[in-house]
Amino acid sequence: MSKSICKAVKIIRCLSENPAGRGVTEVAKETGFGKSSVHEMLSTLCEEGVLCQDPRSRRYALSAHFLWLGYDVACMLRPDRAVLTELAAMRGELGMSTGMWIAQKDLAVCVAASLVSSDDDLLSGTGRHDKLWTTAAGQVLLTSFEGEELEKLLPEDAGERGRIMTLIDQTRRRGYGSDRGEIRSGTCSVAVPVYNKFGRLKAALSVRGPMAYFAGGAPEKFARRLVRASAVAMEHIDG
Repeated sequence: MSKSICKAVKIIRCLSENPAGRGVTEVAKETGFGKSSVHEMLSTLCEEGVLCQDPRSRRYALSAHFLWLGYDVACMLRPDRAVLTELAAMRGELGMSTGMWIAQKDLAVCVAASLVSSDDDLLSGTGRHDKLWTTAAGQVLLTSFEGEELEKLLPEDAGERGRIMTLIDQTRRRGYGSDRGEIRSGTCSVAVPVYNKFGRLKAALSVRGPMAYFAGGAPEKFARRLVRASAVAMEHIDG
């Protein structure tokens, strides 16, 4: 990647973390670039419509262009209607919130959900994201990584890495992942993989509810229901 592209990316990231905007001096200080080169890059990005500048404060901020980019990405990730229908059907049958998740770097990101109540939105709604190793869906998604690629996604603590590797191996053996209270005390989740027509793991389907619902052989029963839904999703997932 060229130096100018790296510089532009770093400046854009700086502004994305400061929605109120930043002046040339602030951007230079936070990125470590010289003021003259920062000013030149900010001006270029403004000319291209990527950034905008407040005429009063002279601060720079991300333009509405990024909103449209985000909308386009959301549309690409949004599952087919058949998958959304299946998520809603499972919610109705099981009385628990359901979701579809994908891996983005070291995060599990929810791209679709059917929630029991609006209170579940912060827990498992669309756009929710958590470290891969903290959720059942994330454990499932991690099974698609191996070697150095997997190592890069795990925390640095050796003990924690060992625990997570054990969970990944367990998930591979039994065909589903599970968590108990990692995201919210008193809740559990079960998740299964979704493969595309080429056998590549592309997403995970999950169900989450009160811990009392997961007693005995319930996790296996939920996993079997999720596998049926996964078969539907596989017919409507690209790439």
